[in-house]
Amino acid sequence: MKSTEFTGVILAATCGARLYPLTSSKDDLDMNDEDSDDCMDGDNAEWYMPKHLLPLAGKPILHHLIQHCGDIGMNHVIIAISVYDDVTKNSLVSGIGAKEIEKDVVVLADNGDGEKKETEDGEAEVVTRYQLKYRDMDLSIMAMPSDCAGSADAIRVIQRQGAISDSSHVMVMPADLILYPKICCDDQHSNALGALADVHRREYRVGLKKEVPLAMSMLLADVGEEDENGIPLKESSKAKKGGIAREDEDIEYIGLATLKNKHGPCTQRIILKQSKYNVEEDEHNTGSTPKLHIQKARLHAPIDQIMIKTVWSDLHVFCFSPWTLKLLAINESMKDLGKEFVPFLVASQFRGLKASFGQRSGVSKDEDDEKMNALLEVMNELKIGNGRGIDDIGASRSTKFDEDSGQKDGNSQDRPFLVTTHILSRESSKLVLRACSLASYAYGCREIVSQAITASKVTTLDGGNDNNTKYEGGKLHLVKGTSVNTKFNSIILPDSTLGEKVQVKSSTIGRGVKIGKRCRLNNVVVHDNAVIGENCLLQNSVVSSNAIIGDNCNLNECQIRFNSNVKAGTKEKGEGL
Repeated sequence: MKSTEFTGVILAATCGARLYPLTSSKDDLDMNDEDSDDCMDGDNAEWYMPKHLLPLAGKPILHHLIQHCGDIGMNHVIIAISVYDDVTKNSLVSGIGAKEIEKDVVVLADNGDGEKKETEDGEAEVVTRYQLKYRDMDLSIMAMPSDCAGSADAIRVIQRQGAISDSSHVMVMPADLILYPKICCDDQHSNALGALADVHRREYRVGLKKEVPLAMSMLLADVGEEDENGIPLKESSKAKKGGIAREDEDIEYIGLATLKNKHGPCTQRIILKQSKYNVEEDEHNTGSTPKLHIQKARLHAPIDQIMIKTVWSDLHVFCFSPWTLKLLAINESMKDLGKEFVPFLVASQFRGLKASFGQRSGVSKDEDDEKMNALLEVMNELKIGNGRGIDDIGASRSTKFDEDSGQKDGNSQDRPFLVTTHILSRESSKLVLRACSLASYAYGCREIVSQAITASKVTTLDGGNDNNTKYEGGKLHLVKGTSVNTKFNSIILPDSTLGEKVQVKSSTIGRGVKIGKRCRLNNVVVHDNAVIGENCLLQNSVVSSNAIIGDNCNLNECQIRFNSNVKAGTKEKGEGL
């Protein structure tokens, strides 16, 4: 394959249980239904709805993400899907016009040493791969084998297929990622992926010069808010104001050390990343919490300042250096990137390469030799170690620190590595999030309406006096011909029909939707081809494709699943129908 600086990997192998009933998996099928086989393929394949195909302003979230990758010049994107996913490829072909080039079914995968890889139960590893072309981008869709245990496993499968160049940096992204920083009236919005790539590129070059290799860079959003007195808001208060209330399991204590550079921007180094559960756990049910311990090695000069906050949100967008993934490939005990490999890198970066990736107790000699040989190869590639034997690496140390790099002077070649970050400003973080829950998906749909209103006012030459502006693309990746109602803050896609005296506020209406007379919709997302009867009141709800809602229904905070039929006169709040 052709070499590329950055290869994108989009992890799209999960259905999205927290988004049920908007999402569906094949486990939801009633296998006793005589029509169940037809639902799996052919014209009814849309019944299977993974979360990355949920529409955002008329386009699946995945389509937006691929276009963001194209905006920063990325020419190769790999999409890791479930082995049961029959719809993602068809969605890309029909939705964005990607052209299918070829299909491969690999029965035995090469592990890179000329040997064949088999699963633990002795069965052959089977990977189906589709090659697509979209504009100047090569899209590789790879169906992960059924025994793939997590995101780290998915990366190894992709590596065994030779889909990633040995010299390529890899940007890993979740498929439910929404990326629309706030639009400014006098300038195009910045691309968060591009900003992260710039930071990673700069720190990688500086790291090689200082012999402090960059392992990875990660993207963080600032989701904090304050009241009128400047006091930070609790998550519950943010929800009351229309924001997103994070669950405790999503909140982390993240520590950031800022290192001054003489000839460039400061380096922002992640020195701590721990979940709120771990930091604030109740010790022995006494109501007291443990102290937050930070290793002394992480606090050595030169550090301009150290900040520890809980307002930074990990978007699970990681840029890995080529050498980092080479060592991940042989460490098959780690299954998950976000929960295992990334925290390991953050915690181990000050110990050095050998101490972190080298000899370990409790492993066989053959396995240990394999890891050490791989480590030596990586260190020689990074020009760290100067060809010395493994046993000599890091053998000599002094106590003096280099004021420029923060590393010990002397003969030691086992230098610590670096984990850095790019943090989006609070304003830019407004619509940069993961649509992994019902609340975040509804929030993202509502906020992109506000962005569309701003964009239409910017692009309308007559001053934006027309209440129904035809949005023709540009700042947002929306469907051309979408009607933007600036008076009621709503967007309406083509071929939809609204009856008389219909009020639509802060809502998104999909293609081919039919809404009866005297209906009122407030903060509602309606997917394609849904039908809403007369005199209905819908608030804070999502209506899936092909759903039918009868007359005189009153629905608040409800989610109506695909192809469902809500009886006339139904009155519900907070239900999945």
